[in-house]
Amino acid sequence: MNDSNRDAHWRQRMLLYCQNHGLTETSIRYRQSRKTIWKWQNRWEGTWQSLVDQSRRPHNGPNLLRKSPPSP
Repeated sequence: MNDSNRDAHWRQRMLLYCQNHGLTETSIRYRQSRKTIWKWQNRWEGTWQSLVDQSRRPHNGPNLLRKSPPSP
């Protein structure tokens, strides 16, 4: 199991704990901010696959569509 899958399983266990014990107690026990737990709750679809880290690559930017110089 790679690191991202292990992290996703850990996040799922944390969210299941949160359902029974509340957000504040979960943030104290798992040493995560309430904001981070909210982010994962909004992303969670009931499976650990929905909690795998998402790409941070930008969708667009000034250097992505740079044209090559004209050839002589």
